[in-house]
Amino acid sequence: MCMIKMFKIIPHLPNEIPTEFHRTRFYMNYNENLGIEVRAKSIRTDESLRRLSPDRRNCYFEGEKKLKFFKSYSRAHCNLECVANITLKKCGCVKFYMPRDKNTKICTFKQLECKQTANYNTDVEMLACACHSPCNDIKYSYELFRTVINSESASGNNERL
Repeated sequence: MCMIKMFKIIPHLPNEIPTEFHRTRFYMNYNENLGIEVRAKSIRTDESLRRLSPDRRNCYFEGEKKLKFFKSYSRAHCNLECVANITLKKCGCVKFYMPRDKNTKICTFKQLECKQTANYNTDVEMLACACHSPCNDIKYSYELFRTVINSESASGNNERL
């Protein structure tokens, strides 16, 4: 019998799907108590910069970039949609968690080899998607507090990361 020994935690906004494009992720062992302190920083871009192209200012104002499968724009949604489109083009299918329409096939295990050969981080097609951050956004930082749960932790073995 296989026992889960670790959990992956990907913090994300309520209107986002956690994806491989979320840079922040935490790993928690099954025998740990994990506390996460979250700090938010609001980022606002002056409206006068709207006259610059999104590529020049490296961000999108609300409503400037529409996505096919998501109502709200985020860089993570844009990247996921982009990878889904590239995967469909290269492999003729998408992974089960990727956005798709009802006619798109989900990749079989054998077809997934095709997706694994595509390097999306350097792919010219990925860069062509121009997935910039929103101009008005909230960025989060995190601090973790771990406590190991076992018979030796009765003394309060806390570790601040």
